[in-house]
Amino acid sequence: MLFFGISDMIALFLFIVTVYLIFRSVLELRMGSRKAMSVYFKKDSFFTSYLSQDKAWSQLIFSIIIAAFLSLAFMVVLKGMSLSHGFLSMLIIVGIASLFIRAINFSTIKETVGENTTGTVSRHAISIISTVMTAFWLNLLLSMILSAHDLFTFLSSSIDFSSFINYAETRSIDKTIDNEASRFFVNLYVIINAFKIAMANEIMTALDISYQEKAQYFYIFYLSTLVMNMVKLFGFSLTLIFIQKTFEEHIVPIILAAWRKTQPLRQKFSKIPPNKTGNFIRKAKHLNKKRGQGEKHEY
Repeated sequence: MLFFGISDMIALFLFIVTVYLIFRSVLELRMGSRKAMSVYFKKDSFFTSYLSQDKAWSQLIFSIIIAAFLSLAFMVVLKGMSLSHGFLSMLIIVGIASLFIRAINFSTIKETVGENTTGTVSRHAISIISTVMTAFWLNLLLSMILSAHDLFTFLSSSIDFSSFINYAETRSIDKTIDNEASRFFVNLYVIINAFKIAMANEIMTALDISYQEKAQYFYIFYLSTLVMNMVKLFGFSLTLIFIQKTFEEHIVPIILAAWRKTQPLRQKFSKIPPNKTGNFIRKAKHLNKKRGQGEKHEY
């Protein structure tokens, strides 16, 4: 997402790829929620037949809209966090988050939820609850990591409603002919982030808390920042889980299947006698040696 806000064409390509990666998971979650609701209606009722429809056009379109919204939010938040925390730091944080998802093991959470629910809860409801739980824990981890930096920015700044625009301008992306669309979303994120700091400082002023007394209210401000980041990062966390699930459940099996199909071809090449390669190398060395001797003789 490094080029988001710099080139609209690259941003559009990344947007389409992200929508493609999470669309299947969004559709499965959407259809699962409908089927989970259908258990509360009579078997042959209109609502049961309507909610049990598989991949209706309306659901496909609605899932595409949700996937597009989540993808845009994911890219904007990731780019905004890269501007605030540094691109390398964000790579490390996202890497830790991905390892965290692997450590949690989504299937384990799903089994745990299934063991603690009654028989009236369908497997679709269990899948929805498991996804939300995983997103919650991932969201909490990311928010705790990022809130430390945000809190430091807040404690070391004196931004208010009269200066947050200037503060945002110094961190915004400059306009070029290639980023007229994508820079709008990134700069909007920067402005909202600056406004958040200014609002916190204005609340401090209203409560008659001086700049020197900020450190005394460290934990209150940290909890406030943590809550705001959890609200901001929930969609980001959910999208990251969808991308991870798509890779694990769909892309990785395709790669493994393709690898298995090429096994006969790899075995065929592995049966080439090694002495043929050795003879070729020896002949090349012999020719180079003769060429060197000829050059030496001429000298």
